[in-house]
Amino acid sequence: MHTLLIEDNITLAQTVTRYLASQDISCTLRTDWVEWYSEAVQNNYDVIILDIELPNMNGIEVCRKLRAEWKSTPIIMLTSRATQDDIIAGLDYGADDYLVKPCDYRELTSRIRALARRNNNQKSTEIIEIGDLRINQENHEVTQSWDTIDLSKREYELLLYFMQNSPRILSKTELAEKIWWIYDAWADQKVVEVYIGYLRKKLWTHVIETHKWIGYSLSA
Repeated sequence: MHTLLIEDNITLAQTVTRYLASQDISCTLRTDWVEWYSEAVQNNYDVIILDIELPNMNGIEVCRKLRAEWKSTPIIMLTSRATQDDIIAGLDYGADDYLVKPCDYRELTSRIRALARRNNNQKSTEIIEIGDLRINQENHEVTQSWDTIDLSKREYELLLYFMQNSPRILSKTELAEKIWWIYDAWADQKVVEVYIGYLRKKLWTHVIETHKWIGYSLSA
């Protein structure tokens, strides 16, 4: 497994790198923003570990730029910024997980492996079809009745999760945890409902069904 660590604190970065190596996880360290951005875009890492407080560019902006280019490598924010606003911003702009410094490196290792497994499972089947709805995971193309549907990064991830789990009913809590990594019982309701609404406006009517008090399912 190969990770990319983007961190300007050299002492911390070297400590993380050494620990990951002891767990059989190789780690490329980059501190200069020109180098790390080139590394992140051009190479296929299993996981990217990203600080928020970087010189020249905020880590959240880095994450947003990578996702805008459809770079789907899982990203873990590893930062000292621990406010709820920071966490929400990081997840909304495309991070898959968020850890606050100082953290237990055993937990970091477990989360890296979990994200890598999830990413590999998602890539195992490149094309998924349900009825007239089709996702090509290689180029992120979504079509319905052969018409291309333009989705944002989060909309795409939400629809993909629905298709991978159809026809199972998915609760709001599960969707919030799997797509946004949000574990707040109150916060999860709003973001899921909003994005379900976005998808329904772009897909044909009644593709996503509501099951009152239970959750949602994707129908053919």
